[in-house]
Amino acid sequence: MSDIIEVFGKKHTAHGLNFYITHFDLLAKCLDREHYAFLVGGYVRDRIIGKPIDKSVDVDLITTQEPITVANRFKELLFQTYGIKADVFEFEKKEPWIKRNKIATLIFNEGSFKYRFDIAILESGGLKSFFGIRPSADEWEKILEKDLKDRDFTCNAIAVNLDDVLSVGAQQTILFDPTGGIKDLENGIIRPISYENLKKDPIRLLRGVRIANELDFDLEKGFIDFLKENHKLIKNSAKERISVEFFKLLRLKNSYKGMETLFETNAIYSIIPYLEDIKKVSNQGHHHIYPLDKHTLKVYEYADKILENDNLDIPFDKELLAFIKSQIPEYSFLGEFGTKEAIKLSALLHDIGKPHTMKIDEKGNITFYEHDKVGEELVSKISNELSFGEELSRFLQKMVRMHLRIFYLRESLENLTPRAYGKLLREAEEDIYPLMILTIADAMGSKDDEPTMKALEKTVKNIIEFKLNNVPKHIEPLLSGKEIMDILNIPEGKTVGLLKNKLLDLQYEGLIKTKEEAIEWLKKEGENINP
Repeated sequence: MSDIIEVFGKKHTAHGLNFYITHFDLLAKCLDREHYAFLVGGYVRDRIIGKPIDKSVDVDLITTQEPITVANRFKELLFQTYGIKADVFEFEKKEPWIKRNKIATLIFNEGSFKYRFDIAILESGGLKSFFGIRPSADEWEKILEKDLKDRDFTCNAIAVNLDDVLSVGAQQTILFDPTGGIKDLENGIIRPISYENLKKDPIRLLRGVRIANELDFDLEKGFIDFLKENHKLIKNSAKERISVEFFKLLRLKNSYKGMETLFETNAIYSIIPYLEDIKKVSNQGHHHIYPLDKHTLKVYEYADKILENDNLDIPFDKELLAFIKSQIPEYSFLGEFGTKEAIKLSALLHDIGKPHTMKIDEKGNITFYEHDKVGEELVSKISNELSFGEELSRFLQKMVRMHLRIFYLRESLENLTPRAYGKLLREAEEDIYPLMILTIADAMGSKDDEPTMKALEKTVKNIIEFKLNNVPKHIEPLLSGKEIMDILNIPEGKTVGLLKNKLLDLQYEGLIKTKEEAIEWLKKEGENINP
């Protein structure tokens, strides 16, 4: 990093091409001659530390021109020049205390790359603004410095003039750094500009943990202490913003490190308050060596490691694990997140029903009967309160409801029937593979011994073999309700539904594979099934 930066007090210089991407040339054409635009935030930070641009490119921009005007012009130029279709959104952050609360966002895909430009206003304020008088260049610099000092962390409060990073005429450009962000980047520290700034927009508390995790930096000790004492402020943020920032953490490789920080500071309980009761279960009985909160964090850690690493050293067949990961369905949740993040979240929530079902029997045994069902109900409430949406909510509920099912099969491994496999596969469908990841992580988080892990490995292998041999990817009923009515000469009613479901069960069990076999079974057994 130091090779590209020269230091001059609050200002530094670096060559503009360090920050260049081709679309900046078009973006600059969207500004009227008298207006300025500056790159800020994570995009500038990541270029300074030499982080490669990945498939998802996020650019933050502040401009003296109306953001929605710039975004719409950019959209038109992208289509006229490259035939790229972009979407433009204008939204206002709900919290009234947030500066730059009106933002124009432009999103588009180009090949395998996804671009997002967030454009906010750089407001001059004061009497000159009131009377329509434009500030001078020196005055704009002071306005820019004030804007940067109102941001969250020093590493995000560095600005670069857009004109200096274009392909034509790129040169040594000034980096505006009024809060010492470059020095903190050199030292690997995430430092808040001020704690008052964090209070004004508490989602920054969660963002700080995420950025430190993403860059593998240290959080300033004062920030950690502040988070411990003030994490409840997070609850004041809009639920949608909490969800998106939390999922940005879940998306990271080694996100368990950030999750450890959230647990150590108790901040996780301000994000998902229903989790707080897990601290009450210090003893889970002889099947577990950890208290419930530590077990939950361990399961999350293993889910994260399994999903993000190809050569993880655990007592489970690597080729089998690689096959399971290759079969995970690709879902899209909350607009920009996927199945991996949802599996990690299910690991965090899988035992959330335990504190509400804990009992001690007359022999002193600790039980948690039906904690999977209670957990499913709690997940529904969490999903609603954090605006997860129906699809993500259904996925999480299914994972929590079914998280014990493969363990049950392991206990009866030598006596499993097609019906047992079929029942599991019918309920899980293609989510059987995410469920396997959760189950393996749960076993590792319980510190199961090697023989027990080998039994789990054999169970999983048997399920996969049964599925591949007997259950196509998308099973459709072989007979419709009308066909069942015609074959048996019966009227519409509950019996038709029962017969249709029974035939579907037999399909999942691999006992009926063709329409002819379905008709034959129906003629032989259909009259014996009554509602």
